[in-house]
Amino acid sequence: MAPDGDPTDEEGKVLSPQELELADKDGVEQLGEGRFVVSPDGTDPNVPTELSVDDADVEASAREESVAATTGEAPTASPESPSLDRTAIQDWHERQLRESPSAYGYHLSLKAGTAIDHHTLHSDDVTMAFNNLLLWYARTVDADLPPGAVLGILLSDASVPVQYPVKTLEQFVMNQGLSTDDSIGDLLEAARDDGGVVFPPRTE
Repeated sequence: MAPDGDPTDEEGKVLSPQELELADKDGVEQLGEGRFVVSPDGTDPNVPTELSVDDADVEASAREESVAATTGEAPTASPESPSLDRTAIQDWHERQLRESPSAYGYHLSLKAGTAIDHHTLHSDDVTMAFNNLLLWYARTVDADLPPGAVLGILLSDASVPVQYPVKTLEQFVMNQGLSTDDSIGDLLEAARDDGGVVFPPRTE
């Protein structure tokens, strides 16, 4: 969980991947001994977000599908061994993941600015696990913008191109009330009026 700190009070800042600010987080729910789910937005995970998917259901599913880890505790330093090495910590995380009956899981730590946040999840739904990861990362690096906007900025500047199915563009065009009779200029104008192109398109 991120340490206490005052979030940025700068108004009207223009966000870039290099200027993303870290948001303090308070929302953590304990699932069992040594197991936690960190709310990506620092509040009740059931609070919906600005993304087009139903993130409240996604995060609720994460809690329902998460399985309490085994009774093994996190490695701690003993008087004879005052420090922990990286291998011991990695071995403990690997053991927790292997002993979880869920198909997917991760232990993550993220440093942004001067704060550090931790996130753990176990789930049998690969899409939900990935979506939860995206929400947590976006909300951690910048709490002022909607997660979808943060991810759009990061992906547009990333070196890995993202390929969307053609149907996502078709759905966006239909949502704008456009057809094959309209021009590319009409499509661009509709996208500007909508504040950008959102993938996957919002559904009514």
